[in-house]
Amino acid sequence: SLAKNAIKTDRTFKEIMSAQARLTSHLLATARYIGVLNLVVFALSFRPDSGFFCLQILLCAALLYLHIRIYFDQMLFSDLAHQHITTEELDKALGVLKLKMPQGDRNIAERVQGALRLWKYVLYGTGIQLLLLFLAS
Repeated sequence: SLAKNAIKTDRTFKEIMSAQARLTSHLLATARYIGVLNLVVFALSFRPDSGFFCLQILLCAALLYLHIRIYFDQMLFSDLAHQHITTEELDKALGVLKLKMPQGDRNIAERVQGALRLWKYVLYGTGIQLLLLFLAS
């Protein structure tokens, strides 16, 4: 009875973790549409004589970095959702590849919050990009 409850609890935990990872992966996938908007806004604001041009270039570089990170995170969350990798295996692989500093054990909620923070940074950067386009016109 106790063993059955432990197995049921473990299965429920894995299902919850998988659902959170799957939902996060789907949300992060929307960043590609924001990326298209970023490209369109950059194309519309491409005026080297504009006072905001250098700022637009720097902002686009930062947004490109964020989009790359979000895409990478989206793929990792997809792997977690489909249970192709565990969080322990992920942390070990990222450490071996020197892609992540050791942060101790992080639960799925902390990982989701980190990914959502990047996604929000892209939204803020896009807002700034649109504001610069408006100010330059």
